[in-house]
Amino acid sequence: MDLENQYGTLEIQKSLLVLLKAFDAFCQKEGITYSLDSGSLLGAVRHKGFIPWDDDLDVVVDRANYNRLISSIGSSNALVIERITESTLWVDRIRLLHTDYSGSYKPTLDVFILDSIPDNKINAFLKKYIIFMLQGMLKYHLSVNKGSFLMRVCAFVTFFMGRPFSHRTKYNWYNKVSQWWNNVPSHFATCYNYIFSEVGTKYHSDMMQKVILKDFEDMKAPITSDYDFVLKQLYGDYLTPPKEGARKPIHLG
Repeated sequence: MDLENQYGTLEIQKSLLVLLKAFDAFCQKEGITYSLDSGSLLGAVRHKGFIPWDDDLDVVVDRANYNRLISSIGSSNALVIERITESTLWVDRIRLLHTDYSGSYKPTLDVFILDSIPDNKINAFLKKYIIFMLQGMLKYHLSVNKGSFLMRVCAFVTFFMGRPFSHRTKYNWYNKVSQWWNNVPSHFATCYNYIFSEVGTKYHSDMMQKVILKDFEDMKAPITSDYDFVLKQLYGDYLTPPKEGARKPIHLG
């Protein structure tokens, strides 16, 4: 945790820890298996808590546990946390129904969903690039300032392809495509609701079969036992922190 508030994240990290504890208690009650993911997983392994400049939470669940999570939140038992989708493009987010955090950006927990990468290369290519197309269709604002000329053209075309359809319709398509070939055995899986640059990052398909508890601030949080492979896929040499100039909060910066 940013105890010296060097990066201006201390207040939100305190609120995020309250959120994580509520989410963890909820998952334990409902029998839902999850793991910290991305920056939160890296924080658990490298810092035994938050990366000091981190300002959100990330978890990963496999598809079966995701369905159980959404069903449980939608039931009358969900008195502490709520799910947000309409304002977050293709990523489900969890937040507390009530929080004492006073900033404009509310503490949130991103939920990434592990789905199968088909072993068949043609099917894997098809699934990935339809996901890319749907990401373009789901965007609220057209942005063609980044990437190659071809990528900017694709962003322009997919944005206007998505205009006639509601967010809910496109979001449902996105979830359906993400689940293609989930019933066919495969060696690898990915989170198709990652950001564009990380979609297709390969994890072992059984990475959620075993989770272990790891120190995270003043609690124990579950992480996949395959954390070394996951973190190397995401960050390479993950034990070496970035240079000082790159240590910036994403949402508060």
